[in-house]
Amino acid sequence: MPAAQLIATGDELTVVTPRGERVESAAAHAELAARLGFDPPLASLRYWVLGVPDPAQPATESVDPAQQRLSELTQSGWRVQYQSYASAGSEVLPARLTLQRDTVRVRLLVDGWQI
Repeated sequence: MPAAQLIATGDELTVVTPRGERVESAAAHAELAARLGFDPPLASLRYWVLGVPDPAQPATESVDPAQQRLSELTQSGWRVQYQSYASAGSEVLPARLTLQRDTVRVRLLVDGWQI
């Protein structure tokens, strides 16, 4: 999908296309899944990107003993690996992570954080 804006609030999803069209709710989920080829775990992703497990689901966590940060997380059938972290004000947040489930692999790179 070319650059699109995703707005997730709770279970609600809005996709704003590059042409400014808005697709909402179930149609937005279906559109996103069709374009990506898989149903992204948006509810959990908001937590994973911050380097924490989704509190609504059981998880298995591995912590880097030297840095005391999450290095890997398994939750809801997804394996999330944290390759690097970056300073964001007084916080240290993930900068590069990989999500994998079955044959799907997604790499996320955070250019910068605004806190």
